[in-house]
Amino acid sequence: MNEYTNFVIPRDERMALVGEMGDKINTLDTVSSGVGSTPLGRSFVLDPKDKEASVVGRQVVAFLAGMARENKAAVKRSLLFAEAAADASVNAKANPEKWFSEFNKWMGVCGWARSGDGFTRYRAQEQRFTMDELGVKFLSTAIAALAGPGPAAALLSGVASDAVTALKSQQGPLRIFERNANAHNGSDFGIASALESDGDVYMALGSVAFNSSFNRTNFLFWEWQAQDVNIYKASNFWVLDLEAYDDIKDVIRQKLGDRARTHIAELKF
Repeated sequence: MNEYTNFVIPRDERMALVGEMGDKINTLDTVSSGVGSTPLGRSFVLDPKDKEASVVGRQVVAFLAGMARENKAAVKRSLLFAEAAADASVNAKANPEKWFSEFNKWMGVCGWARSGDGFTRYRAQEQRFTMDELGVKFLSTAIAALAGPGPAAALLSGVASDAVTALKSQQGPLRIFERNANAHNGSDFGIASALESDGDVYMALGSVAFNSSFNRTNFLFWEWQAQDVNIYKASNFWVLDLEAYDDIKDVIRQKLGDRARTHIAELKF
């Protein structure tokens, strides 16, 4: 198994970092309405029923049944905080690799341990594709590292694909996603599956960044041609240290403020 990559930061220092970054996050615009080839080795027993999903900033997150409500909130708030903190520090379009490194740092501050890779250039074999297809493809790589082959991996991939399909037809969540993505000649986004097993919280995340001379608001479902776009990809899985998150969750909630309400939307299946 790959060693997790985590930022081992003392509690007081993590709280100070979150507090300092919170002031920068408050200045951001608001919205009105490879992974190693060795699987983690866990055997997940998953329920295909009662799946849920949310738009979190410019991430689409699918949840498997059985995750406690407070742990779903931890996933969503930590993702939103890490995304906003990275946005406040680095221009993702100008330097996607540096932005993703910053995002990973703040995920670590929030208590997540990571196994996977940073952004690398993706050379598309397909001549035509949609961005949501690529996001699910990169997510599937992360899922394979987390769960290995079998029905659990298929379910984790399938629920994320269903969430993206649902997003296409739900204008409220789609509007939040597109405004956060702000796709002027490029953007970045993620597609994730999260689950809880034996009290532990896991998340697989496929991340995409791209730039193009074309400006498409509906970039996620637009059919792109390979020669028109430059793409970066990353596939990671994460494990949340719930005690570490619990140390700073109140500070994160306070610093996010109304952002948690205006940048998160539930998807209906």
